[in-house]
Amino acid sequence: MVVIAARALCMAVGFACAGSIAAQSMRGTVLQADSSTRARGVIVTATDEQGATVARTLSGDGGDFDLQVPTAGRYALRLLRVGFRPTITAIFDVPPGGITGLRPVLGVETVVLSAVTVRGDNVCGSTEDAGRVVAQVWEEA
Repeated sequence: MVVIAARALCMAVGFACAGSIAAQSMRGTVLQADSSTRARGVIVTATDEQGATVARTLSGDGGDFDLQVPTAGRYALRLLRVGFRPTITAIFDVPPGGITGLRPVLGVETVVLSAVTVRGDNVCGSTEDAGRVVAQVWEEA
């Protein structure tokens, strides 16, 4: 019984490690539209040829990112930041050893949101003597 449990555990660990070994790394630096200033806080996603998102990360303080895609293959990067339209790179090959030195450049097309109108009514139903009631409850406590 112990041998069967040990074999099952070894197989489970083997399958878990196989998945992480197969993953390929995509590393690089996100740049502003001037192609030299590093862009931090950009959501970087990897999409496969069908457009499905397979990995996601956030660029660090120096604009650096590290994505783990499931296998070698063809991917595009999609860069997302607030106030701008997404930037999508051309599809490129990620070899079995991964790829480094990527330098995607953010687009400059902004997104303008429509105006928001806020209206409100006092629905709390507070009365003029609300302060007195709160003070009374406080004293009783």
